[in-house]
Amino acid sequence: MKYGIGIAISAFPAFVLFAQKAKVELSIEPTRIEVGETISITITSNVDGTIELDNLPSTFVQDYGISQGSQDKINYSTGEVETTFYYSYSGSITKAGKYTIGPVYVKSYNKLYTSNKVQITVDPRTTSGSSNHVTQKQMKDPAFGIIECNKTEIYEGEAVLFVAKVYSQFDPSHISGYQNYSVPGTVNKFPQGNLNNIKVSKEQIHKKSYFAFQYDKNVVFPSGVGKIHVDPFQLNLHQGYKSFPITSGGFNLIIKPLPSSPPASFIGAVGVFSVHTSVDSTEVKQGNVFTYSIQIKGVGNLNNLQDPKLVLPKGMLVYGDAEREENYTIGSNGAEGEVIFNFHIQALRKGKSQLPALEIAYFDPKKEKYITIQSSNHQIAVQEDPSFKELIAETDKQNEDLHENKNVESKTPKEPKEKSSLWEVLAIGIPSFSIAGLLLILLFRKKKNKANTPKAEKAFDRTPNVLAALKNVESNLKGENEVFFTGVQLVINELFLSVSGNRESILTQSEMENLLRNLGKASEIKRLHHLNELVIQNKYGMSQTSFSQENILVELKDFVAAISPSIERAQL
Repeated sequence: MKYGIGIAISAFPAFVLFAQKAKVELSIEPTRIEVGETISITITSNVDGTIELDNLPSTFVQDYGISQGSQDKINYSTGEVETTFYYSYSGSITKAGKYTIGPVYVKSYNKLYTSNKVQITVDPRTTSGSSNHVTQKQMKDPAFGIIECNKTEIYEGEAVLFVAKVYSQFDPSHISGYQNYSVPGTVNKFPQGNLNNIKVSKEQIHKKSYFAFQYDKNVVFPSGVGKIHVDPFQLNLHQGYKSFPITSGGFNLIIKPLPSSPPASFIGAVGVFSVHTSVDSTEVKQGNVFTYSIQIKGVGNLNNLQDPKLVLPKGMLVYGDAEREENYTIGSNGAEGEVIFNFHIQALRKGKSQLPALEIAYFDPKKEKYITIQSSNHQIAVQEDPSFKELIAETDKQNEDLHENKNVESKTPKEPKEKSSLWEVLAIGIPSFSIAGLLLILLFRKKKNKANTPKAEKAFDRTPNVLAALKNVESNLKGENEVFFTGVQLVINELFLSVSGNRESILTQSEMENLLRNLGKASEIKRLHHLNELVIQNKYGMSQTSFSQENILVELKDFVAAISPSIERAQL
């Protein structure tokens, strides 16, 4: 059956369709619901005309919520402004089944434009707590309330649908004084439907007829395991001027723990999911960054996923934290849609490399077992960049000047077995904020001279190295970004070596954070992260805001003075 929505809006607002490709799209969210749950239907188009939506079920009941508007987007290749109009409304379907809704037809100037179709599944209502939880005492009252839930037992991480249900022997006019039910261990509730649109229907309990309605419908993701008790709701039910106070019964929910020993690739996902990966470029220059996108799609606790664990080939490093894109709707089965993790990866080694297939694991609550899935792999060609090697060589020279050790007999260290791996390792400190590469040559020298080197003194002060590194940063002020910010990284590493008391070491950011906690300076972790971001953004031209080298030097000095009490501000 064809239902035209032109009654509500006969046509999209008129506009001129110059050089724009005609587009009509239909979207429905979520695509799997229970009877009575709310769905949202959205039509977008850049075509001016009369709209008709085909195959909308006769059991669809529209809510009062309607929204419409437009969005302008500039096509930078042509300079033209493309306008897209949308029309959205919501409602529910009162009968279980599988439905194919659409297409949408837009008729404009004797032409007919057609959209896609959308398939949705409407499951029978599975909420518990109706007639089975109604007591004889409640049935004697003029009105009473219960808490309905679509599941009585769940696994940790699963979603649950709760709703306040009210029965009365009279036709109610309105409610007041509502106090909602409380679900322990729940931080967020995801409301379902329109609270202001109460639909009263007739229902029977033990052959007795009642007026009934639902209120305060929410999807929640309870935390913890064991039995939790959902506290009652309260309200005043009115029939004209008469008022009847109602306190509902409670509800007990069992939360089962996930099976022990999950796979190493488990990311906390509970539901059913698929994974797809892609790269924004298969050819990059040595030292440059490309984006590796991981799309996890399905239904479950998408809103609570952990970052996937990457396994990268030699010569590739994760550059900063992953950016997360979320596109899902919350329904009775949880979050349905997708989450995309965008990892920025720096290519350090020239030649062809392969990003191996990504493996993730999730827990399927229906099958009651962990499922492991894989994506495809990707080939990356890294082109040699001579300037990248020159930068590493310059960093090596600065490192040697700063770490000249007069107490150790000078020896020429042997070349490492793989010459090409040295400059690769030197770049590891970029995303992790360690100065692994800057100290690597010194580390080789120390290993070769180990037999002739006396044991480290108990009292060891690296303060001169910190000050020398700071002096080097000041001397490069207003110079090349790469040199200046490499110096900033070196200051940070020398500072933490100083406070840790190590003679020679390579510290990761995690080790630096632990040192700050042990020193009672956990509040400085945030500033450490901030300096890290400033270095990454400015050194590689990714800064979104202007932050001068002078300002960064001031913040660096403040950080040094706050961390190391042996360095007075006068020395800085």
